[in-house]
Amino acid sequence: MFRDCTLFNQPLNSWNTSNVSNFGSTFQGCPAFNQPLNNWDTSSGVNLSNMFFQATIFNQNIGNWLMGSATNIQGMFADAPAFDQDISGWDMRNVTEANLFFSSSGLSTTNYDNLLVLWNADTPVASSLEINFGTSQYSLGGVPEASRTNLI
Repeated sequence: MFRDCTLFNQPLNSWNTSNVSNFGSTFQGCPAFNQPLNNWDTSSGVNLSNMFFQATIFNQNIGNWLMGSATNIQGMFADAPAFDQDISGWDMRNVTEANLFFSSSGLSTTNYDNLLVLWNADTPVASSLEINFGTSQYSLGGVPEASRTNLI
């Protein structure tokens, strides 16, 4: 919808997105976009691939998004280096495509640790799913490393 919008940075948080199934490439190539989207209803979203690909300053809290219908999150945050939010509560049970999810990007150690621990403990993740977390670093030793090992 806003793909390659080099200057767009307007509020969209009041939009009704409850029936949207394809969010793919919505903000791809939008280096100026950094608006709250925490009110978006993503519960019908199946395809979120490349949604924030190259949205280089986007860093808003979207940890409350309902991701239970999502099957494709491939490249969702690729080349989006500013994004560092807690998405550990996302339901990953139906995701089948996640290649390059965080390629050339990275979560803080705290947010990556939270994600590893909660996805391992509470969120079913498909056993064949490959997820790239770019340059994200997890804490060595303890629960985060054990969680990562178990998820692998």
